[in-house]
This record gives sequence, C-alpha cells and structure tokens, in this order.
Amino acid sequence: MKGKVYLVGAGCGSYELLTLKAKEVLSICDCVVYDRLVDDSILQFCNKDAEFIYLGKDHANYHLQDTINETIVKYAKENKLVVRLKGGDPLVFGRGGEELDCLYNDNIPFEIIPGISSSIASSEYAGIPLTYRDISRSFHVFTAHAMDTVFDLDFKVISQLEGTLVFLMGVAKVSSIVEGLISNGRDSSTKIAVVENACRPLQRVITGTLSDILEKVKINKIKAPATIIVGDVVSFQERFSWYDKLPLIGKSILITRPEDSSNTLSNRLISLGAKCHILPMISIDNEDTKKLDLSKYSVILFCSSNGVNSFFNNIDDIRVLGNIKIGTIGKATLNTLEKYKVKADFIPKKFYVDALIEESINYTNKDDNILIITSNLSPVNTDFISKKYSRNFTRYEMYNTIKIKYDMKDVISAINKVDYITFFSPSSFESFMESIDYDTSLVENKKIVSIGPITSRKIKESNLSVYLEAKEYDSEGVINCLLGDK
Repeated sequence: MKGKVYLVGAGCGSYELLTLKAKEVLSICDCVVYDRLVDDSILQFCNKDAEFIYLGKDHANYHLQDTINETIVKYAKENKLVVRLKGGDPLVFGRGGEELDCLYNDNIPFEIIPGISSSIASSEYAGIPLTYRDISRSFHVFTAHAMDTVFDLDFKVISQLEGTLVFLMGVAKVSSIVEGLISNGRDSSTKIAVVENACRPLQRVITGTLSDILEKVKINKIKAPATIIVGDVVSFQERFSWYDKLPLIGKSILITRPEDSSNTLSNRLISLGAKCHILPMISIDNEDTKKLDLSKYSVILFCSSNGVNSFFNNIDDIRVLGNIKIGTIGKATLNTLEKYKVKADFIPKKFYVDALIEESINYTNKDDNILIITSNLSPVNTDFISKKYSRNFTRYEMYNTIKIKYDMKDVISAINKVDYITFFSPSSFESFMESIDYDTSLVENKKIVSIGPITSRKIKESNLSVYLEAKEYDSEGVINCLLGDK
C-alpha cells in the first residue's frame, strides 16, 4: 500500500469540535504527528496501534518545522498512512502550506481535512458574533505572532476596515495592536475582547475598550493562547455568553477508570464544561468463555459491567443460555446486559455481591449449580456460600483486573491539576494508593468522589474522607453528584 498524508485540522479545544472525517482517518492511521494545541481528548479516536509523534512548537523550539516536514515525508515513504494533526484549521496561520510543498515535491499523495479555526470558534464560544446585520458585515483575520513592532502589520489600512478584526496569537503583542489601531484613527472607545484558552474549560473572556484593555489584560494576567477581537459586536458578549454557564465549567476532574470507560465518562463531563484528566489505575484482561460448559448451570450471576462485556464478547452462540436465569447487580450492569438484548431475571435492592447471591436462592433448588462471573480480585468464597445456601456455587474469573503502576511523580502531577478524584471500584483506589506509596497527605485537600458504598468503605479504610458518593452506583450517578456540588 502506498503511503499517504492527511493534513488534518483538529479544531479549537476539545474533541467536540473535531469533524467526522477527521475522526475517521484517525481511526485508520499508522502514525499521528501532532502539535502543542491539539487537545488530549482528541487522541482517543486514534488507531490503538498507531505511533504517536509529538512535535509541538513553541517559542523555545520554533524551528522544529523542518523536523515536522522531514517526519511526515519519512513515514509516508515507508508506506504508512500519516495524520498530521494540527490545532484549528491546518492552513490558517499554521504553516500547513510548507508541509504541502514538501509532500508535493516528493510526489506523496495527500488530503486536506479542514478544521474549525480559532478565529471563529473563540469568538462563538465567547458569545461574540463575528458578523451581525447592520453592525458588522465582514470580519478580517490577522496573525500577530511574528510582530516585532506596530509596523509589521499595516495598521493604516487595518484601522480603516469595516467589520470585525480578529488577531490570532497576539496576546504578547496586544500593546502594539492597540497602539497601531488608535494611532491610525480608531476611536479609543472601540470595543475589544480577549479570549484566553478558547473552547476549553479554563476559557476566560476579558472585554473592554482600546483605552482600558491593556490594564485589564495585565490585572487578569492573560496568557497565550488567546484571541483578540475588535469591533462593535463585542458588545453582545455579555448577552450571548453561553459556554461559561455550563454546569461543570471550571471544575477539573481526575478519572481513574479503565481507558475505554474513562473516555466515555470524560466525553460526557467535557460536554458539561469540565476539564478531565484521565489516569487509568486498572486495566481489564478478558478470559475465554469457550472453556465454560454452561449446560449444567441453573443461574448465572453478573457482578459488574466488565463481567458482562467479557462474557458476551467471547461467547460463540447466545442460545447456549437457554433457560438459564440471570441475576445482576446495579443499574450499570443491567444496562450493559441489555445492550446484548438480554434481560435480567432478578436484581437485588442492595448493590452488593452478597445480596445478589442471597437473591439467587429464590430462583434455584437445593444442589442446583450457580455460576458467578467475576474477576481475579473478587473476594467471593464459594465453599462458604455453597455450604451456607445448600447450592453448588462456582466462580469463574471472566476477566483479570490488572493494577497499573505509574511513576509517583506522574501521579502527583495529575493530582495537582484537579479538584476532584473519582473512584469506581476498590481495586482502582488500591492501585492509586500504591502509586503514591499510601501518602494520604497528597490527596487530603482533594474532593474524593466514590461510585458507591463498597468503594467508599475501601477509601475510608485509608483514613480518607469521601466528599461525594453517588446515589445511583454508575457513571451517571457520579455525574449527578458532581452536578449537585455547587
């Protein structure tokens, strides 16, 4: 297969502004060359076997462009499908044209996939319409990145333009921009906005006039990345502002679930305005159900969503379930089961394994065989419960829960970025504590969120307080308790 390069715009901010075509090519690529402004949440859509190459430019290594050009050409010549992933749109002030030159000169096939430019996204996430009938019928976009003086942009012309002015990469040059506009005839009372960290949970919007914006930028310590918007449309900002009204805006959350389920939860929280950091503390390794002879069992008990997924992803023929009764714990496990078009026969009112085992007695007779689908870390003692209930209980470790060990400094770095730490199982909490050498002082000022009583019990055993506990023991329950924390 001949190599090819996709020049892809990642949009501005989180995964929500990624195009469907960009998502599609990320899922099939062999390698991804991405830059500093690509949000981590977008990388979840990449082919799991893809090679990730970070080549992010900043002021310290701005000459990295030659390396980027050489890298995408090199991998394409190795017959790889390469995604060059760039923040915003790939051809708006991103030197994408130079990358295309290299591909063209080496006769390498390429496609260009547009992205939502920060010139548009930052204004709209700030509640500022770039155009508005009878107020602004055009907008003009400039880059201030390479400005050394006011003479690097022709402010004599720019200041006379009708419509809205947008300056990208200009927060370090805001003084020169203001000076250039006022000295060339723009009224000092002209409205101006500065949007910092556009389309991200830490977004801030500062509005003012050309006469006072410099002082406001200084007082609020505005930093890059930021977009500057000049014109009468800025007056709509307070009226049309919407992003900063999302219910979880400004809240930062650490998610410790396995990677796949972490991404699902993170995406939901991002849509509510939260900033999410994913640090999976456990992974799930499935066993093969082909080793199981289901014909002798009267009941199968599922204790978790992981068990349900592991079971049905490996089963050859669902008809082998026949007339077997099925019991589950909790809403999340039930919902997962129903995704496979299977209904539970019973669900105990209490979301405990012991309650599920006790409930199964009502659906069986003495000496019946009952199968418990569980993990390698389950504490279920089948000899004890078989004797207690006069049934033959068998536990099958359908999946292995594997603790992930991180370098302690990486875990501390993640902890320091968040307000909330979420735990969805005792095993994820145990793995987390092992990663910080059981130093509870590192998290004593953090808000610990638990999925339910069993996990909370494990947390409290380490003399830590549970700040929030979900009333419904699933991810939506955790989201609801975060939403309720004002």
